[in-house]
Amino acid sequence: MFLALEGLRVEGADLAQTSDQSDGFLSLIYSFTARLYGLRGSRRRIKKPIAALEDEAAGT
Repeated sequence: MFLALEGLRVEGADLAQTSDQSDGFLSLIYSFTARLYGLRGSRRRIKKPIAALEDEAAGT
């Protein structure tokens, strides 16, 4: 729900069906995004949305 409010979506892949080529592509994407966003910095950035989701879940 939080992602939809931001105009984002999550898509998944059936890893049992992936080929070597798509595995390489996923590794490449992971590498670029990890470098772009920084793994250490991402922990700080996700604390606020997680807290908001926890507050929302506690309210229901």
